Amino acid sequence: MADPLRQSGSVGGGVSQRPNPWASLPSEKPFLSSERMSTEAPGKAILIGEHSVVYGHRAIAVALPNLVLRVSIAPQDLVAEGATSWNESWHMVCDHQVRPLAPETREMLSRCLDVALRDSGAAEGLAAFSPQPLRIESNFPAGAGLGGSAALCVATLRLAHQLMGQGPLDFAQGLRRASRLDQIFHGTASGIDTATSFCGGLISAQGKVEQRSFAPLVNKQRFFVALVDTGTRASTALMVQRLAERRREQPVFVGDKLKRLGELAENTAEELASGQLLAVGQRLNEAHDHLSDLGLSHPEVDAAVVALRELGALGAKMTGSGGGGFALGLFRDYPQWVESFLP
Repeated sequence: MADPLRQSGSVGGGVSQRPNPWASLPSEKPFLSSERMSTEAPGKAILIGEHSVVYGHRAIAVALPNLVLRVSIAPQDLVAEGATSWNESWHMVCDHQVRPLAPETREMLSRCLDVALRDSGAAEGLAAFSPQPLRIESNFPAGAGLGGSAALCVATLRLAHQLMGQGPLDFAQGLRRASRLDQIFHGTASGIDTATSFCGGLISAQGKVEQRSFAPLVNKQRFFVALVDTGTRASTALMVQRLAERRREQPVFVGDKLKRLGELAENTAEELASGQLLAVGQRLNEAHDHLSDLGLSHPEVDAAVVALRELGALGAKMTGSGGGGFALGLFRDYPQWVESFLP
């Protein structure tokens, strides 16, 4: 799937060759804002239930407040050379480094803001306004699968809502609107990333993607998660496909594993609500074993999981689609010392 935060080249999914309504706009049109405005949204990690959620079981995701994406709009007169079109208004900075944006990405970013403005009450959308500088700032690791695109959609939605002077969005309304924006980049998306980023806390996801429902979860006991980046990456689509193929070859084995992963997620939801963090940690440990048995982990992720447990994690597991990526550890207290002990 295409992710505007992962690449500076052409974004997949195809861009239609229809006329671009934001390519050139008369300067006499009003500006969206006479002052600098910015909104932000967090990343996410799957706590438990990755892959099994594809087959209708529950998954639980957690927002990552230390991973933040911010979208800002600035008055035109704050820059030496003002933006001449909305597509040329976009700038991206990741980890303090400017990242080039392909023309196709710029067009989708403008389309995303256009849809968000229309949903927030601007009948003519982006075409009714003169272009202004737009800036995306992010500290997401490249290609991390930690919800960067979803955070972009949620932050853009919030910016449009603020620009139009609208009141707070409720969860259901915000999720519908954020999902529409996510579809611009991904087509049919899982919805988990946008729900978690919009909620900013814990989210329960249930059901296959077409009928998937989301609900915020409340945890009785505070906890912390530590993420270890192994530096390895694998395609989400490829890992999902591999599991589907294995399920066809070994329907009973894979079916039993997926069912158990769903049960672990159900148990985890109950234990989070009652503050049983030690039990939650045990669920995470078992979930990693099942995911590993399904061939979804990676030797470097397994090593990071072991290291996290040795460093005091109540539980640790792979997180995300697998084949590399991140290990997640659950801690009762803030693990400020973990980074010093991990390679």
